Amino acid sequence: MDLGLRYYPELPKWVIDNGWQDSIMMAYANDYRPDILGANCGANPPCLQVIGLAGTNNDEVSLLVLAGEHNWVDGDLNPLVAADGFLDDEVGDVFNLQNSNLDNIFDIRTVEDTGAPGDTRLDKILVIN
Repeated sequence: MDLGLRYYPELPKWVIDNGWQDSIMMAYANDYRPDILGANCGANPPCLQVIGLAGTNNDEVSLLVLAGEHNWVDGDLNPLVAADGFLDDEVGDVFNLQNSNLDNIFDIRTVEDTGAPGDTRLDKILVIN
């Protein structure tokens, strides 16, 4: 599902020029889909789980993940994964492993070193409830 998001205050032009708007992922608990009524993560977990978060960490409704240092690369270093002209299948190249597998578990502590020079990525997570 594509979700349009208006940024306020409006993002500066350099953010768009550098592609930073494509480095933000929003996740929300499956129980809070528009076709589900009466969901309550506090009373009926699990919803989203954030590993490394103090206190109860499996009752989060929604969150934003801001990718650490990365490059948008179409394709993969593996020669069997060819460039296809689309970047939407490169989520794993942008976000750390636990935050890119599109499940309900995120890691606020994740540090991933891909081996590229200067490429230790640290995702940032903002919990929104």
